[in-house]
Amino acid sequence: MKVRLLLFASAREAVGASSVFLDLPSPRNGHLTPDGEAARRQDQAGRHSGADADHRIADAGACRDGGDTGDCRSDEEGGCFLDASSSPLRSPTLPPSSSFPVSFLLSVIAEQLPALLPLLPVCALAVDRVLAGQEERVSIAEDSELALLPPVSGG
Repeated sequence: MKVRLLLFASAREAVGASSVFLDLPSPRNGHLTPDGEAARRQDQAGRHSGADADHRIADAGACRDGGDTGDCRSDEEGGCFLDASSSPLRSPTLPPSSSFPVSFLLSVIAEQLPALLPLLPVCALAVDRVLAGQEERVSIAEDSELALLPPVSGG
């Protein structure tokens, strides 16, 4: 899974870019996340959980005039649905989200961007605009954004 890392001024200078993409392990590319087997199994299932897991919205032309045709069924509100068991289509998959310790993310940054090694011990990390503590686990999806934050002077 590729995740964007935003950099502050000194880090931009060290790397030569204002942001970079980190390559994190994900269930999508066959690697196990720090959460292990559960994340991989969820991704292999290829579907999300929820009340609508047994139904999919059918193509609007599949059941015209409110009639039931084949595996398509209409409800009293005019919606058309396909039974999941009879459809060859897979249910929609939400982007996988993986939980990582902040320390693991910092080690990935150090490994992939060695120019930042001198700065990392004093930096903070924010995930999706929320400051993450050093001992915290954070949830990251493919559209997540990380930001490396400089130390604050003064006090």
